[in-house]
Amino acid sequence: MTHTVLHPSQRLRRATCAALLTLLGATLVTPSASAASATTQGLRELLEERLNRDAPSSPPPAEAPSVSSTSSSSLQPSTPPFSLDGNNAYFVKNAAYGPDARHRLDIFMPKSAYSSKTRTPLTIFIHGGGFTSGAKEDAYSSSNQKLIKTLLAKGAAFATINYPLISKSGETVGLIKSLNGAKRALQYLKYDARYNIDPQRVVLLGSSAGASTALWLAFHDDMANLNSTDPVERQSTRVRGAVASQTQSTMDVVGWEQVFAQYNWSVEDMGSIGPNFYGVRTMADLYRSSTVAYRQDVDFLNMMDAGDPEIWVSTDGVPVSKPTSTGILFHHPYHARALRDKAKAVGLKGGFIVPALNIVTTQESLSNFILRKLQ
Repeated sequence: MTHTVLHPSQRLRRATCAALLTLLGATLVTPSASAASATTQGLRELLEERLNRDAPSSPPPAEAPSVSSTSSSSLQPSTPPFSLDGNNAYFVKNAAYGPDARHRLDIFMPKSAYSSKTRTPLTIFIHGGGFTSGAKEDAYSSSNQKLIKTLLAKGAAFATINYPLISKSGETVGLIKSLNGAKRALQYLKYDARYNIDPQRVVLLGSSAGASTALWLAFHDDMANLNSTDPVERQSTRVRGAVASQTQSTMDVVGWEQVFAQYNWSVEDMGSIGPNFYGVRTMADLYRSSTVAYRQDVDFLNMMDAGDPEIWVSTDGVPVSKPTSTGILFHHPYHARALRDKAKAVGLKGGFIVPALNIVTTQESLSNFILRKLQ
């Protein structure tokens, strides 16, 4: 008698679906509370169908997705924060993706894509705020609402994340904890089977500090830790594309001296802000070997190469003038120009829109770029 032997990933998938059948009522919610019963039944049927499916629809990542220890049944039903204009979608609010209080995300999932046997493409929004402020709810501006509804209509999911922030003074760890928070969110969404995300079709979208975070993830070598005991950390950090608005050119602030060379700008002009980014106190600390290594690990400009994902960069509304305020310093058009110049030098494909410098290398809109990369 012949027996069917399941791949380990298939066994894990079946076990995951069986476990999820007991968690449905507390995890996925619909825009209308009155539809909860019907939705739960519908999702139960979907999971039962997946339970009987022998093969995964796409190659598994380092470990087949299953319910993470951080994805508990404590999620409360919630309606979307704005009208979805007829888009039939599930909405999860404040899902935990890690142990920190700021490890939280919201996600919109189109029912049509979730019900499909193929996995769902995803855009992840990373908020700005100089790594000291901001929240995932920043994604709910009127312009972003339009983008979210466009993506849902095309069968793509949209997530927006919180991540750990740094103190404005006296910081001891620095911005790496913010970057690592976003990294974990990316890995978690690839890992947790409930969201049915296609790990090969993820685009990052960020503004200001969120833009730098998106580019850091895009240009950094894959940070999957295959030896980790945490299966989330074993997921790849590679993405299909990155959108960066009002970005910095690098998070090595000493490198900004080259960006602003014509102004004779010095990192000392930042005062304590520069050292605080790396959890140190003085300007001299910036040049200690440990801090130099830290700065190198966040210097995404010098990480860029031709093998990195395509980018879409836009900076507007900031004057081309000496950076005499933090607003101008952090969002100066010269940052985007430095990225354009580096991309051209290494052969990385990207579109750049910097009207103040008469730089327009693409006619493709932000939403069309994302949709193309998610195909």
